Amino acid sequence: MAKALRIIRQSRPETPKDFRRAGLQLTFLGRGVFREVCKVRNCDLVVKFPLDDKLGDSDEGKEHSLAEIRRVRRLNKFRVMRRHLPKIYYYDKDSGVLVMHYYPKFTTYEAEADAMGQMIQELIKSSTRVRCTDIHSENVHVTRMGDAVVIDFGY
Repeated sequence: MAKALRIIRQSRPETPKDFRRAGLQLTFLGRGVFREVCKVRNCDLVVKFPLDDKLGDSDEGKEHSLAEIRRVRRLNKFRVMRRHLPKIYYYDKDSGVLVMHYYPKFTTYEAEADAMGQMIQELIKSSTRVRCTDIHSENVHVTRMGDAVVIDFGY
């Protein structure tokens, strides 16, 4: 990973083609509204590339990356949040290219929901000093307005 990061920092690639020219192979992972994500092969890094909008301008994708960087920096000031934030290794504000650690998806929906419940428990304890240890998908229901409600605070 250190070698790949050194190559990225030295060559400052802006497109998948630039990464290939620098000797780094990418695997396409997915695309959102503003960016596409590729994984660096044989390395635990992902690259987020801004997409051009309909007018051929990539400002929205760049702004999306900048907003992400700003939020991660702000949230990193809170100790309770640090373990839940991605490690960002490289960001080029001119191109909007962002390189971060690769985190695999959860293998099941249940594991994902349980992990989110654990994170919510930590945040509740940190902000209220009240310990809640039973927040999981069975104990979170929905109001008529679509809001989540924890229905069991027994433990």
